[in-house]
Amino acid sequence: MKNTKDIKTQARVNFYKTADKLREDIFTNEKISASDKDKIWVDAFYRVIKSNLTNLPRSEDVNSCLYKIDKYFRGIKYSSSRLPRVVTDINDAVASINDFMNDLMVDFVIFDSLQLDENFIELDENWKAKATSYVSHIRAVVSKAEIVERLRERIFEKLNELQKEIDRNRTRIESVSEVFFAITGAVNQGAKHLEGAVKLVERLAGAFSGARSARIEQEIRLQLPPPEGLGLDDITPTSETD
Repeated sequence: MKNTKDIKTQARVNFYKTADKLREDIFTNEKISASDKDKIWVDAFYRVIKSNLTNLPRSEDVNSCLYKIDKYFRGIKYSSSRLPRVVTDINDAVASINDFMNDLMVDFVIFDSLQLDENFIELDENWKAKATSYVSHIRAVVSKAEIVERLRERIFEKLNELQKEIDRNRTRIESVSEVFFAITGAVNQGAKHLEGAVKLVERLAGAFSGARSARIEQEIRLQLPPPEGLGLDDITPTSETD
């Protein structure tokens, strides 16, 4: 069952896919003049985000984006005689939408990467040493617990599998979950004094999951942003180049 964070991320990813397809349709449509594309994009994006607010989690980037777009529309409605301000506001709206879409893209790529490579994480020597230490402490707690031997042996078997995974270049995340289920299963069958082992394996699982997400996000952040996002728009015959 997905947790609340996964559901919210999925909602942002779904919205990104919809908005990105809309953006592509607008900016690749040769029938729309270059001067009209920003306006059409802002109008279309606003309608889409408004229609998705029920599912899209409200966050700081969502609120900031909506504020800039609302400011643009207020400028048109109440300040039609002050064209410079309206132009500035649509530029702000477009920039805010692009920033928001970049945030969503990070969520999308991380989510997509986790879906494709969700079962593994690469550990460096420091992580391997720390994880091995946790496995040793968990094993010590299980050794002293009041538990029937077949359940103890099952936990040891899963711990051995986890240690083998840690020693490899790519560690299977599921191996941590298997240890967790073996321990909690023993608790449900009456084993005593395993609380410390449960806490340790929970910390280990949380650290692995966090490290995997952080690594993927760092790789994304190190990539160059699209040139259009830094002012390098396509040059048209009517563009000023001097």
